[in-house]
Amino acid sequence: MKLTQEKLISIIAYLSAYYTAFKFDIEDNGKPSFQFKVWYDVFKGFDEEMVVSAIQGYCKSNVYPPQSPTNILEYMKQVLIKNELQPFEAWELLLATIRDEAYNFSKVKNRLKMHKTLLKVFNDFQERFVGLRLDDIPYLRKDFIQAYTQAITAYIDIRVNRDNLIETKQQERIETDGDKNVK
Repeated sequence: MKLTQEKLISIIAYLSAYYTAFKFDIEDNGKPSFQFKVWYDVFKGFDEEMVVSAIQGYCKSNVYPPQSPTNILEYMKQVLIKNELQPFEAWELLLATIRDEAYNFSKVKNRLKMHKTLLKVFNDFQERFVGLRLDDIPYLRKDFIQAYTQAITAYIDIRVNRDNLIETKQQERIETDGDKNVK
């Protein structure tokens, strides 16, 4: 279920209770404050449970309250990265799978299909594994690890910032009192 404004209010209350110095204005003259609108705009596309989990995890891991929603987004990225294969683990898994399958790349791809990012990078590097000599392994390893790191970082950024991507449909805008007079 997507995050609702009511749930965001309870999340803000949780942050305020956890961090006694955390100041957040939910309302301004009886209307949602601009600060609230910004936070809601950032998190409205996320699943409610994901935001609650991220807030609770952030609180347990950080001494200081978040200064902006970006602190929570960065925490979410760190958690997702920890759950992915690390670059050296990906390399070792790929190399072992290639050897186990005697360089039969169809079988390698089948065994790696659950690791989508690893499989994508392998597809880009597959030709370099054909006729691989021992002397070339350190260079291939370096290039693979660099490409895998970039791919996993891009994947995490897209996953966490999916609502910030340019979409073909018109984006919702935050309306402020000041914007009404700007032409």
